[in-house]
Amino acid sequence: MEASLASELDCDQLDYERHCIRAAHGVEIKEQPWADVFRALKWYQPEVDRSEKDLGKVALENIAQLEKLGKECRRTLTIEKKLATAWTKIVLAGRPAVPAVSFDCISESECTPISKREMRALLLDGPKWTLVTTPDEMRRMAPSAEVSAALHGRKLSGIDIVFEGHCAVEEGCPRAFRLVFDAQHKFVAIEQLPVAACPFVYSLAGAPAFEGEILRDLNRPSLERDDSLTISSRPCSDVARFRISEEKDEVTSLDAVSLLVDGVAMSPIACASDDAPYCVNDGLVLRLARGDHLDLAFRIPPGAECDEIELRANGHYTPLR
Repeated sequence: MEASLASELDCDQLDYERHCIRAAHGVEIKEQPWADVFRALKWYQPEVDRSEKDLGKVALENIAQLEKLGKECRRTLTIEKKLATAWTKIVLAGRPAVPAVSFDCISESECTPISKREMRALLLDGPKWTLVTTPDEMRRMAPSAEVSAALHGRKLSGIDIVFEGHCAVEEGCPRAFRLVFDAQHKFVAIEQLPVAACPFVYSLAGAPAFEGEILRDLNRPSLERDDSLTISSRPCSDVARFRISEEKDEVTSLDAVSLLVDGVAMSPIACASDDAPYCVNDGLVLRLARGDHLDLAFRIPPGAECDEIELRANGHYTPLR
């Protein structure tokens, strides 16, 4: 079995694929959080008393290979997290380290080489920044094709780092960089990454009223997770209606949406009769390109006080430039 570069860099994906083989053969998944993940999948039907020893030779070999890749992935991630964390400290101190290979990327697939001096000039604003990315949020990423070509096909992996700058605009001045390491964990390249916005949320009690943004800063698949937005208008009628609108040059991938009213979670009304991709966090997503929107309705429980209302979504967005 051969894993793709992207899956070799994604430690969680390697674990998912390993458990997927077991699940597809009817073996019960007991390890958390994967037990909950697979219980939510309609095709998952574990068989009583079926265990891994009942699987064939090929399946067992694939499981062993994926387990080996997963352990190596996490070992490498631990090392590169420490290196990336140390790098952020010297950037914030105004002493950035810059490798010989530097790129400025306007998208994940379009990067232009810049000089070491130009990249250093970008990073010298570091003392004005605040670090956004925590070590727990660091994930291994594939470098751009341009970086791979510049380094002659060496085995590489990247760690993405996001800073928040300080400027006179409401959304701040985020800066994102990908630190690229070789197989010996040497810092060999850096990319400045595009930072876009995120989908807008409107309440629809009458004319659309802007509530805020959701999936904020979750600008790549590896960051997909739950995010919530407090609804300031606190609609408390029989049915509360909202719109998630994509208005920027990006594509939103929406896996699940729910509404929390005083701590009680509710699914959209449509999910009672429709198998929409945003009803369950199962990896099946609804994609919204610029100009698209999703209108949602939620039934408010009788007697609810609506002291606190949050719209919760699981997903991410991908900048197009």
